[in-house]
Amino acid sequence: MEAKGKTLMKVVSIVMIVGSVLGIIAAIIMLIGGGAVAAIGGASGLEGSGVVGGTLIGLSIVTIVVGVIELLAGIFGVKECGNVEMAPKCFKYGIVLIILVAVEIIFSIVTGGFKIMDLLGFLFPVLYTLAANMNKQTNSITD
Repeated sequence: MEAKGKTLMKVVSIVMIVGSVLGIIAAIIMLIGGGAVAAIGGASGLEGSGVVGGTLIGLSIVTIVVGVIELLAGIFGVKECGNVEMAPKCFKYGIVLIILVAVEIIFSIVTGGFKIMDLLGFLFPVLYTLAANMNKQTNSITD
């Protein structure tokens, strides 16, 4: 029997791969910029530049970690989208991603960088988890 969530898992995983690569690239640029703000501001004696630079660096690191995990989950999802035996592992990846995106959003709120569009970051991990759950249900039907 074919996995019920196969197509959804594959499409969401491909979108997650593309999004995570773009996010990692943007975070690396932000990391370099945060380091520059901290270094230049500190050298010129500007107050608060170290805090701003440090905040950018911290947010960049969190974004890179989330991006790498999302990339790995996306690759795994494309590879195993039709394998109902791997559905529980995909489901766990999805839950971890939802938690990490929540942490990233909380960090954005605390640092004042939150935008309503950040909530869109939940969409693909939720769809990924939903597809994995559909595959898990297929597995339980065939047992």
